[in-house]
Formats: sequence, structure tokens, C-alpha cells
Amino acid sequence: MADDILRDDNILENLREREKELNCLYKVDEILSNHQLSPAETFEAVVRIMPSGWRFPELCRVKLIFNGVSYQTPGFVSSPISELCDIRVGTHHGP
Repeated sequence: MADDILRDDNILENLREREKELNCLYKVDEILSNHQLSPAETFEAVVRIMPSGWRFPELCRVKLIFNGVSYQTPGFVSSPISELCDIRVGTHHGP
């Protein structure tokens, strides 16, 4: 019985995390679809929304670099604990 409750709690927690991730992706898609925004406004908005998709958003910091220009959340500090990826647009992608 206790194992069933723990398993159910774990399933619910995992679903809540996937919900946060999906909501973040939907918000990023909405930002990228807004052609009224300048590239700088787009990058700033994406940087602001990205922490909401992480497990501990209050601890997450984001830095986005495009053509040598950096956009980052307040308090960003480089850390060995990080995730990095290139942004791909069509057949072109970052360094």
C-alpha cells in the first residue's frame, strides 16, 4: 500500500515537471512566433522564460549568445554545472 502511494506521488511529480517543460516550450514558441519583436527583444524574452521549464526555476540562470551579443538572466554566473546547446535555424546553426 505504501509503495503504491509513493509510486503515485512520483508519477504526479514527474507529470508536473513535464507540464512545466511543455509550458515553457509553448511560451518560447509563442515568443518566436511574435514577428513584432526585434531579435534583441526575442532573445531577452526567451531568456526570461527559460528558467520556468527547469526543475528548480529559482536556481536556474540562462545565458544566450547570438552573433557575439550576450543575453542573460540577472545573477548569471558561469558554472561547471550547466547545459549547453547550439541554436539551429534551418540549415545554419551557431558555433
